[in-house]
Amino acid sequence: MTRANLIKPPVVIIGAGYAGAHCATALRRAGYDGPIRLIGAEEFLPYDRPPLSKAWLKDETTIARLTLRPADFYADRDIAVMCGRRVTAIMADEHRIRLDDGTMLDYHALVLAPGAAPRMLPDTMVGAEDGDEAARARMLSLRELADAR
Repeated sequence: MTRANLIKPPVVIIGAGYAGAHCATALRRAGYDGPIRLIGAEEFLPYDRPPLSKAWLKDETTIARLTLRPADFYADRDIAVMCGRRVTAIMADEHRIRLDDGTMLDYHALVLAPGAAPRMLPDTMVGAEDGDEAARARMLSLRELADAR
């Protein structure tokens, strides 16, 4: 950790997916020497999502192979990956965020990279318009590793 890291508030990246992970590494490559915090709601290091609907479901890959970079890659670059954490409030005027456990983090710059949420089909397209809850229950989304599992 450099002296600058002790003084500068961090760049905080909300979203530890592909975009968030690449943003953090690009900041380092560009010479940013302040602290970087990468915050993600999932319990896993940033990983590649497209194989979830392909190789993962066919049991042709592992979490280790999906992971974009190993933990030591981030540690070696002083990028703090905060897995399993959600941001519950952004106080932009104060340059501060609140995490789900009440922790407050100041930031120098904030990057929002939360990814996209799946859009569920309307009831009329899945046969649930007549109150058929079984039709709705058969509809699944696949966005995260937990969904694939």
